Amino acid sequence: MDENKRINLNDKIEVTLTNPQQENYDEISLKELVLVLLKGKKLIIGLTLLITALVFVGSVMGPKLLSDSAGEIKTAITYNGGISADINEIRSPAVLKPVIDNLGLDEYDISVDDLRRNIYFEALIPDRIVEKIEQLKDVVDDEFRIQQLDELSYSASEYIVTLNLHKDLGLDAYKGREVLDAIIRSYEGWYYKEYVNRAVLTNVLSDIDMDNYDYPEIIEIFDGQFGTIYSYLNAKIIEDADFRSSTTGMTFAELKQVVELVDNIELKKANAIIGAYNLTKDKDKLLKLYEYQIANYEMLNKKKTDEMAIVNRMIDSYIKDPSAVIFSSTLNTTNGVSLDNEDQYYNSLIKNYTEASVVAINALNDIELINFKIAKLSDDETESALKLDAVEEVNLLNDRIYYKLNYWIDQINSTLEEYDYNRFYKSTLRQLTPSESYSVIDTNVKLNTAIGMVLGLMISVFMVFFRSYMKNE
Repeated sequence: MDENKRINLNDKIEVTLTNPQQENYDEISLKELVLVLLKGKKLIIGLTLLITALVFVGSVMGPKLLSDSAGEIKTAITYNGGISADINEIRSPAVLKPVIDNLGLDEYDISVDDLRRNIYFEALIPDRIVEKIEQLKDVVDDEFRIQQLDELSYSASEYIVTLNLHKDLGLDAYKGREVLDAIIRSYEGWYYKEYVNRAVLTNVLSDIDMDNYDYPEIIEIFDGQFGTIYSYLNAKIIEDADFRSSTTGMTFAELKQVVELVDNIELKKANAIIGAYNLTKDKDKLLKLYEYQIANYEMLNKKKTDEMAIVNRMIDSYIKDPSAVIFSSTLNTTNGVSLDNEDQYYNSLIKNYTEASVVAINALNDIELINFKIAKLSDDETESALKLDAVEEVNLLNDRIYYKLNYWIDQINSTLEEYDYNRFYKSTLRQLTPSESYSVIDTNVKLNTAIGMVLGLMISVFMVFFRSYMKNE
């Protein structure tokens, strides 16, 4: 055996085993990560801000671009005074057409139908109804709960009126508030004319041609108009003596004073001239008219005299009735039985007798006055020249009275309209809140922006690490 190949058993043999499938692991250093982030800080800050800005703009503009509405305008109105009205009347052409004309909405190509489609209502439920419904939720007895719910009835008197700013309208929030306020104003005016009983002084002179009446008849027409004016003004003075119109600058009492001046000066002067000079356009016709008036007053006197006799017999019969006791109703405690009805019946008889007596006496006085006019007219010997001068003066006075009456009737009606309009706003339809704009998109911009910032930070950090990794490889 070859000596070179001979193995000495005393020699040490070292063997190294290797595994070709062994994996090599790199150590991760926190310092290296921080350095990578510091090197990419510009990218992190820039990308984070960019993504945050994109999310913010998207949160603000995105819903607006996707929505078909630019928002809503809301206001609250209430009905008072017990007047029953339909809230849907606010969408009627009679209300919306004046708004379009006054605001020039036709320039925006907005029609009545466009406004009608974008007006909505919501009735406000009273707190007591809401509380009652909440209480009934805990009731176990279904039959009792249903019965109680059926008994809950109320008439809606407060509403939220909403104008939807649809993109087709082309209105912004400022213009939308102006439009809704104008709609409410127009509705108030229409509602006032439709439902409120306005006191309007009738002008009988506007339909009368004075040339068709004799001088004494014209005086009677004027006198009747004055009586109507006094009746209206006296009622308003009792209602509110302190009211002063901002349009006319006068109170009801002051209006009555200026009208009385015309009555006491011009009218009485014209009446005196007519009586003094026996002025008439047709003597025979006037005499026939006087005779007819006497016949009417005689019939009225007879009618009221007969009425007095009947009422007097009823009074005598009532007093002689032993079961009837007449005294003040404040002492009606006899045996616990109220005698209010007996007192009222007796008082009504006395009132009817008194009124009939007054009318009968006035009819006799009117007959006596007309007979005096007939006698004076029949024995008239006034010179023609004096009559002509008197006629000219009376015509001037009548024209002056006619003009002044028409003028003051217009002033009175303006004052009455303002008075009723102010009273209308206090007691009937009122706007409770000013028009306000609301967004129809419920987007939490702050939350979305915060999420965008976190997302941007995560993406930018990932990109910095990815870029560093690719560069090292």
